[in-house]
Amino acid sequence: MVATNQTPEPLLVNISEACKLLDVSSKTLYDMRKANEIPFIRLRAGKKGIRFSTRSLREWIAQREASNTAVIGGGAK
Repeated sequence: MVATNQTPEPLLVNISEACKLLDVSSKTLYDMRKANEIPFIRLRAGKKGIRFSTRSLREWIAQREASNTAVIGGGAK
């Protein structure tokens, strides 16, 4: 068995961490969340209670790639 030094991926990430994963601004992610365009979990009231499942984010990306609508944050201009 080979030991690895990789830390396991977290189940949930906050807004800041999700922005880094998706390479989008916090405004874009807040707008997408508000429009229910992206899966999220509300742990408690307020913005600080919002989390994103890393598995759900990966599935969401795959679905958008499969449907050829991989535009994030507003679409074509």
